[in-house]
Order: sequence, then C-alpha cells, then structure tokens
Amino acid sequence: MDGHIPQGMTVHTQFVAHTKSLAQPPLHPEAVDAHAAITDYSRFTVALAEDNAGRMLCWRPVDCPHLAVVGDSGCGQTVTVQNAVVQFARAHWAVHVAARFDFEYEQFRAWPNVRCIATDPDTQIALIGHLKQILRQRLLAGRTRVPAPIVLLVDNLYELTGNFSFAHAYSGTPTSDPATTDLRLLLRYGRRARIHVLTATMPRSHAAQLDGETREHFVELPLSRRHHGPDLSAYLDEDRGFIAHRNLAVLRPTRTSYEPLDLN
Repeated sequence: MDGHIPQGMTVHTQFVAHTKSLAQPPLHPEAVDAHAAITDYSRFTVALAEDNAGRMLCWRPVDCPHLAVVGDSGCGQTVTVQNAVVQFARAHWAVHVAARFDFEYEQFRAWPNVRCIATDPDTQIALIGHLKQILRQRLLAGRTRVPAPIVLLVDNLYELTGNFSFAHAYSGTPTSDPATTDLRLLLRYGRRARIHVLTATMPRSHAAQLDGETREHFVELPLSRRHHGPDLSAYLDEDRGFIAHRNLAVLRPTRTSYEPLDLN
C-alpha cells in the first residue's frame, strides 16, 4: 500500500525514520498532453522512496506544494530527483532542473517536456528569474485560466543558493541577491500558480540555507544511506542483497507538450 506524505508537515517533522530511494520509478502510462496534466493535477503523485517495510512513499504536490529530500552524501538524493524528473515528464508537466553536475542530468536534455537543465550559475539565475515572471503572470491572471503545472527540481539547494550568493557578491552589489529573493517568492506563492519545487539538500546545511519562514514551505523526506555505482547506472540494495540496473531511457516520454526553454 502506498503512503502519501501528509499535508501540513514542516521540515522539522520527519515522515519516516528510514526511507530509501527507489532503484527506478514505477512505469505508469504516459499522459496524452498538457491538457491531461491539468485535468489530473489534483490526483497526480510521484513515487519517491520505500520504507523498511517496502511501502512506497509518494508525494502529491497539490497537498504539499514543495518537498525537500534530505540526506547525507551517498544516500540517493540524486537518484530520487532523477526518478522524479522521469515521472513529471511522463505526466506532461513542464519540467525545469537546476543541478550541480551536468553529467548527472545530461540524459534528460533531449527529453520531451523537460524544458531546461541549468548547471551553471548564470543559467540557474536566469531560470529562477524566468519562473518568477511566470509566477507573477499567473497570479495577475487569477482564476481566469487554469495553467499547466510546472515543477522545478533542484540538486542541490546548498549549491544553488551558494551560486546565487557568489555571483551576486562577485558583481560587487551590497544587497541581497535577487535570485534568492525570487526563489523565496516561488516557495511562498507557487501553490497558487501551480508551480512546485522539489529539492535535494543535506541535513547539516539545510537550516542555514533559507530563513525559517521560507523553510516552513517545505515538507521533508529523509533518506538513509544507500550505495550506487560510479555512474549511477547500478543500484546496490544492501538489505536485499541485489543490484538493480537503472534504465531510465525506457521511460522516456513519446510526446512533447512544451518547447525547450531558451534562457539566452
């Protein structure tokens, strides 16, 4: 039986003490188009992890708009974010990724419904600014239209906010960096505009990355350690003693609802 992360939880509350990332996301039928994503928005769930009893833990964005996958290095954060990319793309959400390393997400660059993979600071800043503009437009439009859902996947939050601060400090401007301000706006008002954020982060740095008010917008899914192959193609399950080979290509969507995003 699947378990949904309950509404109303904060980053200070752990859902399950021992959860482990999935070797590969489950194969569900691909959505027809963006209209289908709009229709299924309130029911759509993302399979993220398993607890020790083998129960699937799922995230329903309509209930918990933003999620932080928290764990130390090697616990499977990147694998979890990759699995989420696959499921959102197959559901015909507009998918945007801000990541630390290009090689971990390069496979998704040509995928349908993955609009942007941002791996350098300038592109990440431009991406957050672009999403802030979409947020503003949607809030101004109110309920006159029902937009297609958007997701921003971040791997990881510590690196992203660090890039923002470094780029802004290098510019010599003695003010808070606008990209972090834009990210806070996405977290504060994204639910009303169907813009959701899933981020990987580390427990020791999570509290220092955003102020307390902003952190309250996240629910937390803690991951326990698991070992992966050097290229993330193999997945070792220590408890069950087997290796599952990841093959995300078989889950690639076959139809496109969105054009690639050009941030230049």
